[in-house]
Amino acid sequence: MTRTRSVVLAVVVSTFFVGFGGGVVFPVLPNLGAVLGISPFVVGVILSANRFTRIVANAPAGSLVDRVGTRKPLVVGLFVEALATLGYVVALEAAWPSAWFLAARVVWGLGSAVVFATAYTIAADVSDGNSRGTSMGVIRGGITLGFPVGLVIGGVVSDLYSVSVAFSVAAGFALLASVVAYATVPETHVSETRSTVRPWELDTSLSTLSVGFVNFGLYFAISARCSRRWCCSSRRRTSASSATVHRGCPAC
Repeated sequence: MTRTRSVVLAVVVSTFFVGFGGGVVFPVLPNLGAVLGISPFVVGVILSANRFTRIVANAPAGSLVDRVGTRKPLVVGLFVEALATLGYVVALEAAWPSAWFLAARVVWGLGSAVVFATAYTIAADVSDGNSRGTSMGVIRGGITLGFPVGLVIGGVVSDLYSVSVAFSVAAGFALLASVVAYATVPETHVSETRSTVRPWELDTSLSTLSVGFVNFGLYFAISARCSRRWCCSSRRRTSASSATVHRGCPAC
């Protein structure tokens, strides 16, 4: 039980820091239209790119974990997310910022697919039937808690300093997450023979599809509402004609 708690705590700390870094970035990304003149449609594509990437990458990421174990994919996945966040800093000065931001979000999606698959596999590996749900809930809580904390910090840092500094802070925390994982998370997915499923062999049972579609609907509604609010807020702050901007924007 002690080992289970220590391993789960190590994963929680790592995922908290990477969730924190993602939260720092998120208040800034919807304002790209004001900062760089990117259209709202392109901003939406950039914001959703990592989610679409993760849809495609989740199954291969799980297959990778079954083949090579949990420790290396977790560390590498966190490091990839740190590199992706540094891509935001480059995008601010690049000739084609939209392309850089989109590429960085795709890379972030690849890293996060590996991190999520690994984190939940570790929880399953070190827990028994009586504590597995608790372990997975605690790990999910670490990811979820880091994000809103990062939202606050990201907004404050971008206001007090600059967007570039906010992105650099996020990259620093993602890199810290990979260091923490490297130093504290052991290998848990060990077996004599590596068994795996093919990435395209997905569970298509009614219960699985029902949960998936419910989650899709919830995240779609929440993300659309939040993106619209942030975009409208950005327009209010940067436009000289507030009466024009407020038309069609939700009351925040």
